[in-house]
Amino acid sequence: MKASSANQSYAHWEVCLPDETVIKSTGEVTELGPLYSFEDRVSKNFTVSERRTTLVDQETQIIMLSNSIFDENGTCIGILSSVIDPEAFADNFLSVSYNLKPDIMLFERGTGDVLLDSWNDGTLGSVEDAEEGRYIKAAKG
Repeated sequence: MKASSANQSYAHWEVCLPDETVIKSTGEVTELGPLYSFEDRVSKNFTVSERRTTLVDQETQIIMLSNSIFDENGTCIGILSSVIDPEAFADNFLSVSYNLKPDIMLFERGTGDVLLDSWNDGTLGSVEDAEEGRYIKAAKG
């Protein structure tokens, strides 16, 4: 499994199995551990997770783009996920795209939850948050 970018510092692929084993694109095998459960992650549709912490250090914030894999009987046999570190993604994307470090805001379309906000010192909230109109001010520069 190869990530879709030549620079893979911000993302990796992994498959989570029903026994809660996780196999990463590097070949590393880990366990889900007590924070997450295979059953809780199974979905009939493509999902984008809320911000969560990595299994590795329990500190780094990630977002997971996941799709459950079903057998012919409708049983989920695995979950394929692209695991993205949004801060590393923003740094990499912006430096490659513009050869400088502009600001970026990444939000979840359905809820308006802000996933990454470099304009407001990393303070998260919702784009619906009218507090001082900070997101509108930030967008205008």
